[in-house]
Amino acid sequence: MSQVNQEGSKTPDLRVPLVGCRFYPPATSALQHTAAGSPIMILYEPGNPYDPDAIQVWLSTRLISPDGAEDCEAQGFDLAQAQEQDECIQLGHIASSTGAICKKLGCPGNREVKQWFMENPEETGTLTFGPDDRPEILFTIRGGEAPTIRGA
Repeated sequence: MSQVNQEGSKTPDLRVPLVGCRFYPPATSALQHTAAGSPIMILYEPGNPYDPDAIQVWLSTRLISPDGAEDCEAQGFDLAQAQEQDECIQLGHIASSTGAICKKLGCPGNREVKQWFMENPEETGTLTFGPDDRPEILFTIRGGEAPTIRGA
């Protein structure tokens, strides 16, 4: 998939699934009240016992609509206080390149993102939603090409 940049030319997009949201309250509520296109932050997690290539996905609470306060509170999270203190919350992880989701969808995952970001550290990602409102992270590649999917 591609989109048109400000200069009018197409740039490749890298879309990767966001997984594990249910393990990071109030991530599921935050996702319901955050607009597509909101910037995210990534953090490598080499000490992750399940995947040494794990990449965490974080979101500023200031990007969550105040309409979500009640849903977040139901998960034991005070959104207003978090926004006042400019806190960030973990939404989950970028799906594993070798995991079932990436294999099923035939899409890139954490290894491809890590490889690409080593060469393009200035790029950023945004939150988006795929089929069935599945959360995804979108990286718009402004310079160079999107990484290839190994083994596909």
